[in-house]
Amino acid sequence: MSKSLSFAPILLSEQELPGMREEIEQFYSQKVKLHSFMHDGLEITAAELNPQSHEYPPLVIVPGRGENRHKYAELLFSLNRLDLRVIICLSRGQGDSQRLLADHQKCHINRFDELRFDVAFMLSELKVQDFYLLAFSMGALISLDLIKNGPVRPLKAALIAPYLWPVVKYSRRTLKLAAYVLGTLPFTRYRYTPRGREYRRVPFEENYHSHCRERYSAYHDYYAEHPQLTTGSPTYGFIREATRKQEELMGGHFELGLPVYVQLAGADKVVSSPAAAHFFEQHSRDSFPPRVTEVPGCYHDVLNEIDEYRNPMLESALRFLYEGEE
Repeated sequence: MSKSLSFAPILLSEQELPGMREEIEQFYSQKVKLHSFMHDGLEITAAELNPQSHEYPPLVIVPGRGENRHKYAELLFSLNRLDLRVIICLSRGQGDSQRLLADHQKCHINRFDELRFDVAFMLSELKVQDFYLLAFSMGALISLDLIKNGPVRPLKAALIAPYLWPVVKYSRRTLKLAAYVLGTLPFTRYRYTPRGREYRRVPFEENYHSHCRERYSAYHDYYAEHPQLTTGSPTYGFIREATRKQEELMGGHFELGLPVYVQLAGADKVVSSPAAAHFFEQHSRDSFPPRVTEVPGCYHDVLNEIDEYRNPMLESALRFLYEGEE
């Protein structure tokens, strides 16, 4: 093969980034293509890096809630050195894809299954069959739904900071009751939850998503320039649907049926790492027992974290997916 898949040298460091921003932006504007599809009456989108020649299964990325495709520009810039085909799938309500409510700040879904259907539809349209999957946060919940319910399944999956239960002070029973009731009633279904609101930039010193000022600032600077891509908090309807899907996955055992690598953020204040660890422990007797690691001190937004957390986690995830492909 023309290139050995060695991931460690390709990821950029925080020190390199300021001087590389212009080159990354030029690469992103010239090499990353945006696809637009009509599905179920809605416009949904995917971003693709497709080199002229690629010898390995494509990498499909399912982002977290409220993310945009540009967030992955740095990672795509790095992966371009390996001639990998990479596809980022943005389901309805996310990124460039069509929002479900007139108030585009409200993150809402009618049925969680629709997010899975959107991903499968885009992969079919892009003629993607055998692929590896890398997913973050809510993207990992969508991916587990895909693994369990199809209609397509990856060869392997790496799930980072999976959203299997939120970090909340309420008991599981209380959250379920509130989500099911308030997420169903017509006068609360489309409302923000009590602490919800439209997107706003939180000062770096007050954030609990990333320890890296450079990546955190670049991410939110992009939103300042593209406010139409911002997404606020979820609605009660969203919480209801996510909770129903989490209960489906956690409530009944099923075989993962493929190699899965899970990375938990040890200092996650967004999703519950203990809940995720418990879920995957229940699959320890599967034919493919999941591999689970926890990184102490790491915040939720691994893609934008400091090098100490981000780069080893991404490298190990990519090695897991592509090991044996050299």
